[in-house]
Amino acid sequence: MLIVDVVLETADTTGFTLWPVAALPPYRPLALSGRMTPDEVGSAVAALARHTVGASDDDAPAPDAAALVRRMLAEEEISVDGGLSFRHTGLGVTVSPG
Repeated sequence: MLIVDVVLETADTTGFTLWPVAALPPYRPLALSGRMTPDEVGSAVAALARHTVGASDDDAPAPDAAALVRRMLAEEEISVDGGLSFRHTGLGVTVSPG
C-alpha cells in the first residue's frame, strides 16, 4: 500500500516556552494529520512561527503567544520546510522531501 503524508520539518524548540511543544528532534519530518497530539500541533505551529517571523535577526522576539500569532497572521506569506513523504508498506521504501 502506498501512503502519502504531508510533512513539515520540525524546528529546534529548545527553550521555546510560549505554548506546549512535543519533545521532537529538530530538523526531522513531522507528518501532519488528525492523529497528532496537542503537543505535536504546538511543535508544528512553532516551526511555522520560526520560519515565518523568526527568519530575521533584526526582529524582536514576540513577548507572548498571542503577539507571535498576530505577527504570523500579519505576514503575506507563511512557509515552512517540508513537502510530501511517500511510503510503500509492502516494499518498505520511503521517499522523503529534500
